Amino acid sequence: MLFWLFNSLIVLGFVTLYSRILIRMIIASEEELAERANKDRLTHLYNRHFMMELLKEAYVDDEAYYIAMLVSSTNG
Repeated sequence: MLFWLFNSLIVLGFVTLYSRILIRMIIASEEELAERANKDRLTHLYNRHFMMELLKEAYVDDEAYYIAMLVSSTNG
């Protein structure tokens, strides 16, 4: 009886530890994916999708905002 109780506690400890590690890995990967989705790989500047989300948030908020954007093209 004592063996089964001890064994159950050890298995529960391993499952808890493994679950915590997996949750941390999932959160880190979600943060990395959000970073990759909003920034350009080459220039590390925010892309259009990030700016559109920022504009939506500014529009919903009732405070006054000043927004300036610079758009340039290297195609000529």
